[in-house]
Amino acid sequence: MGRILLAGLIAVSLAGCGGRPRPEGETLEQRLAGSGYRLGERVESIRRYDLSHWEYLDKRHIVLRDDPGRRYLIEFSRPCNNLDIDNALAYSTTLGELTRQDRIFSRGPGGALEPCPVGDIHALEKVDGPD
Repeated sequence: MGRILLAGLIAVSLAGCGGRPRPEGETLEQRLAGSGYRLGERVESIRRYDLSHWEYLDKRHIVLRDDPGRRYLIEFSRPCNNLDIDNALAYSTTLGELTRQDRIFSRGPGGALEPCPVGDIHALEKVDGPD
Protein backbone atom coordinates (compact mmCIF):
# COMPACT_ATOMS: atom_id res chain seq x y z
CA MET A 1 0.00 0.00 0.00
CA GLY A 2 2.74 2.48 0.92
CA ARG A 3 4.58 1.95 -2.35
CA ILE A 4 1.48 2.58 -4.43
CA LEU A 5 0.71 5.76 -2.51
CA LEU A 6 4.25 7.08 -2.80
CA ALA A 7 4.45 6.20 -6.47
CA GLY A 8 1.28 8.23 -7.08
CA LEU A 9 2.59 11.39 -5.46
CA ILE A 10 3.61 14.28 -7.67
CA ALA A 11 5.79 17.11 -6.37
CA VAL A 12 4.02 20.46 -6.31
CA SER A 13 6.97 22.66 -5.52
CA LEU A 14 10.55 22.55 -4.49
CA ALA A 15 10.50 26.30 -3.89
CA GLY A 16 7.53 26.70 -1.57
CA CYS A 17 7.35 29.89 0.41
CA GLY A 18 6.41 27.83 3.44
CA GLY A 19 6.44 29.24 6.93
CA ARG A 20 6.10 32.97 6.64
CA PRO A 21 4.68 34.12 10.00
CA ARG A 22 1.25 35.74 9.82
CA PRO A 23 -0.21 38.11 12.40
CA GLU A 24 -2.63 36.41 14.79
CA GLY A 25 -6.27 37.37 14.34
CA GLU A 26 -6.06 38.27 10.63
CA THR A 27 -9.01 37.09 8.58
CA LEU A 28 -8.49 35.12 5.38
CA GLU A 29 -9.58 38.18 3.39
CA GLN A 30 -6.95 40.33 5.16
CA ARG A 31 -4.23 37.76 4.47
CA LEU A 32 -5.15 37.61 0.80
CA ALA A 33 -5.36 41.40 0.53
CA GLY A 34 -1.91 41.66 2.12
CA SER A 35 -0.61 39.63 -0.81
CA GLY A 36 -2.59 41.73 -3.33
CA TYR A 37 -5.40 39.24 -4.00
CA ARG A 38 -9.05 38.57 -3.25
CA LEU A 39 -11.16 35.44 -3.44
CA GLY A 40 -12.50 34.73 -6.92
CA GLU A 41 -14.75 32.07 -8.40
CA ARG A 42 -14.77 28.48 -7.23
CA VAL A 43 -12.99 26.20 -9.70
CA GLU A 44 -13.40 22.48 -10.22
CA SER A 45 -9.74 21.65 -10.92
CA ILE A 46 -6.23 22.90 -11.60
CA ARG A 47 -4.00 21.30 -14.23
CA ARG A 48 -1.31 19.51 -12.27
CA TYR A 49 1.54 20.11 -14.70
CA ASP A 50 1.21 23.91 -14.34
CA LEU A 51 1.70 24.05 -10.56
CA SER A 52 4.99 25.57 -9.50
CA HIS A 53 4.94 27.29 -6.08
CA TRP A 54 2.90 27.50 -2.90
CA GLU A 55 2.44 29.87 0.02
CA TYR A 56 1.24 29.11 3.55
CA LEU A 57 -1.66 31.17 4.89
CA ASP A 58 -2.83 29.10 7.86
CA LYS A 59 -3.57 25.47 8.82
CA ARG A 60 -6.64 25.42 6.58
CA HIS A 61 -5.44 27.46 3.57
CA ILE A 62 -2.56 27.66 1.12
CA VAL A 63 -2.10 29.52 -2.16
CA LEU A 64 -0.87 27.56 -5.18
CA ARG A 65 0.68 29.33 -8.16
CA ASP A 66 0.90 27.96 -11.67
CA ASP A 67 3.50 28.77 -14.33
CA PRO A 68 1.35 31.30 -16.20
CA GLY A 69 1.14 33.20 -12.87
CA ARG A 70 -2.42 32.40 -11.82
CA ARG A 71 -3.03 31.81 -8.13
CA TYR A 72 -5.52 29.53 -6.42
CA LEU A 73 -6.69 29.30 -2.84
CA ILE A 74 -6.78 25.74 -1.54
CA GLU A 75 -9.04 25.25 1.47
CA PHE A 76 -8.55 21.99 3.33
CA SER A 77 -11.48 20.08 4.78
CA ARG A 78 -9.62 19.85 8.09
CA PRO A 79 -6.64 21.65 9.63
CA CYS A 80 -3.24 20.40 8.45
CA ASN A 81 -0.17 20.63 10.65
CA ASN A 82 3.33 20.80 9.02
CA LEU A 83 2.33 23.31 6.30
CA ASP A 84 4.08 26.15 8.10
CA ILE A 85 7.39 24.33 7.70
CA ASP A 86 9.31 25.39 4.60
CA ASN A 87 9.20 22.14 2.65
CA ALA A 88 8.06 20.69 -0.63
CA LEU A 89 4.48 19.59 -1.02
CA ALA A 90 3.11 16.69 -3.01
CA TYR A 91 -0.36 15.61 -3.99
CA SER A 92 -2.18 12.54 -5.17
CA THR A 93 -4.58 12.63 -8.06
CA THR A 94 -6.44 10.15 -10.18
CA LEU A 95 -7.65 12.57 -12.85
CA GLY A 96 -4.40 14.32 -13.83
CA GLU A 97 -5.73 17.52 -12.27
CA LEU A 98 -5.91 18.72 -8.68
CA THR A 99 -9.56 18.50 -7.57
CA ARG A 100 -11.64 18.41 -4.38
CA GLN A 101 -11.29 14.63 -4.37
CA ASP A 102 -7.51 14.87 -3.94
CA ARG A 103 -5.09 15.30 -1.07
CA ILE A 104 -2.01 17.43 -0.61
CA PHE A 105 0.80 15.95 1.46
CA SER A 106 3.30 17.74 3.66
CA ARG A 107 6.27 16.13 5.33
CA GLY A 108 6.25 16.25 9.12
CA PRO A 109 8.82 15.49 11.80
CA GLY A 110 10.59 12.21 11.15
CA GLY A 111 9.66 12.33 7.46
CA ALA A 112 6.07 11.10 7.85
CA LEU A 113 3.65 12.35 5.19
CA GLU A 114 0.54 14.14 6.45
CA PRO A 115 -2.43 13.90 4.06
CA CYS A 116 -4.44 17.12 3.82
CA PRO A 117 -7.79 16.60 2.05
CA VAL A 118 -8.70 19.37 -0.40
CA GLY A 119 -12.06 20.85 0.58
CA ASP A 120 -12.43 23.68 -1.93
CA ILE A 121 -10.51 25.48 -4.68
CA HIS A 122 -10.94 29.14 -5.64
CA ALA A 123 -9.23 31.25 -8.26
CA LEU A 124 -7.64 34.37 -6.79
CA GLU A 125 -8.08 37.76 -8.43
CA LYS A 126 -5.42 40.45 -8.41
CA VAL A 127 -6.54 43.52 -6.47
CA ASP A 128 -5.95 46.75 -8.35
CA GLY A 129 -3.78 49.15 -6.39
CA PRO A 130 -4.34 52.90 -6.22
CA ASP A 131 -3.47 54.76 -9.43
